[in-house]
Amino acid sequence: MVKEYIFLYSTYAIIIYLFAIITYEYKIMLKYPLVILFVFILVGAAIASCRPTSTQDTELYNLVYESSLTYLINNKSSLYTLFANRSFYNIEIFYVILMAIFRRFFQSPFFFYFVQGIISNIAMMFGLFKLCEYVFELDSHEKRKYFIHGRLLQLYSFYVMFCGILYTSSAIRDGLSVAIGLVAVGNLLLNRKRVISIVLLIGSILIHTTSMIFVPILFLLKVWKVKFSKVWTLLLCVLVPILYVAGTGKYFVSIVTNVVATILQTLNIQAFYSYIRDLDFQIPLREGYLLLLTCAVISLSIIKNKKTDKYLFIVFLGLYMFVFAYPIAALARLLYVFILFLLPIVMEKTKYSNLVHFISILYFVPQFVYVFGYL
Repeated sequence: MVKEYIFLYSTYAIIIYLFAIITYEYKIMLKYPLVILFVFILVGAAIASCRPTSTQDTELYNLVYESSLTYLINNKSSLYTLFANRSFYNIEIFYVILMAIFRRFFQSPFFFYFVQGIISNIAMMFGLFKLCEYVFELDSHEKRKYFIHGRLLQLYSFYVMFCGILYTSSAIRDGLSVAIGLVAVGNLLLNRKRVISIVLLIGSILIHTTSMIFVPILFLLKVWKVKFSKVWTLLLCVLVPILYVAGTGKYFVSIVTNVVATILQTLNIQAFYSYIRDLDFQIPLREGYLLLLTCAVISLSIIKNKKTDKYLFIVFLGLYMFVFAYPIAALARLLYVFILFLLPIVMEKTKYSNLVHFISILYFVPQFVYVFGYL
């Protein structure tokens, strides 16, 4: 069953990639692009919901789903509990509530996974498109071209290759949280639906507390003025793997985590303590591969644009944060949030676009390894 599942999901990813590249490269105009995209999302959610229990994290989520209703009936929750308490299998109580709602009507978690996969991927695409709209200042005509010329499908193919399977079939709580948070960030950057967007941002944090990272990211995108020359961009790309292989993070983390742990204990906050309690000082090859690959894509996707420089700054911030703090296991997933801001940049046509499209296939490797646990 596991082999069949892996083969099916891999085939799904390859089909999406080839379809997107062919329609884009040969300028094939699509009559119903949103329908095609929705069908792809439906198929992906259906595949993910049928995953075997041996898939990464699935057994735990099955257990939480089964016990969610009973747990909420026997335990009282408060507003503080919604945010700061992860006492039930280390999962946010708000997410347990979402599970319990489905558990009330469906004994099997299949439908919950299916619906969440659909919502997560639709929200992710909506958020990523908002980022494209912001960075390239798309007018109505240009937005229409994104649809009929297959650019939206191309964006989805990048996302699927990069972390779509991870967020739909393994780190599902993280995927839903990040997708909703990205919608909020996109709207706030465009100064649209501010009240609703703030509510969405709070909701994303309640689903997974690591989405708090969107708050400083949004602040930096709003106020930070930064400009990268080609020389500085290439230099920063070269330094990332050098500092990572040198193990810079193990010296930095040892000092910082002791300070953070003391603060969390003083404030009686449980939500983040697990992130700094279990440290692994062995340099992970999977994330090293991801860092190296991202630096290669950045080097080939340099665009002269003030707003793309802001996105590039966010990506570099994530890369260097991981380089200096890699022993904290939670940062492995947090790294994906920062690199998501690279996707709108690689959408723009550059001299090496075809090479970037080919390299994007290689992003499938680390998430494949993570989801199916081969290394």
